[in-house]
Amino acid sequence: MSLAAISGVIERRILANYRIEPKAVRRVLPAPFQPKLVSGFAIGGIYLIRLGQTRPAWSAVSWGLSSENTAHRIAVQGREGDELRQGVYVPRRHTNSRLNVLAGGLVFPVVQQLARFDVRENWER
Repeated sequence: MSLAAISGVIERRILANYRIEPKAVRRVLPAPFQPKLVSGFAIGGIYLIRLGQTRPAWSAVSWGLSSENTAHRIAVQGREGDELRQGVYVPRRHTNSRLNVLAGGLVFPVVQQLARFDVRENWER
């Protein structure tokens, strides 16, 4: 099964970025990545996303599973031949869905760790 065979709705997404000492980031980055520096700092982030109505694409829209998910991200760069390439390295992902954890690496292209989320939302925030 490919990602194209999965359908769903992004119900919420938040990206919170922060700066990190480059020395600390270099310890966790695999070769050939180097941290991308902005004003002397590495940039990290946590991407929080709620997915709803996640289901096989061929199924009816009236049902599906929901999950809370995070991806811990680090802005990186590295050389590919003579070209300097930039991207994002994701060392960890978390989900509250046992199905996502079980399907990690099979249906979804990434392994996720099970986590508990405490989310409180209302119309004002």
